[in-house]
Amino acid sequence: MATKQVSIPSIGTVILYKRRGNRSLRLSIGANGDIRASLPFWLPYKAGEQLALSKALWIADNRGRTRQALQTGHAIGKAH
Repeated sequence: MATKQVSIPSIGTVILYKRRGNRSLRLSIGANGDIRASLPFWLPYKAGEQLALSKALWIADNRGRTRQALQTGHAIGKAH
């Protein structure tokens, strides 16, 4: 898997992943706020950069929204 990190001034650091099994571009935000773009192996890295630039508003809206991790003492299961 080939990777490349790109720094975009309005967004921050975007990690671009090239995968052989991918057929389309995918943009995701990790739990710690890192931005990842996954793209097909045959597509240039520039396409991933352009995707991140075109979705800058979406990234800004969703970057602060992270799933809350379970703390010790939180109950899980059917009864809770």
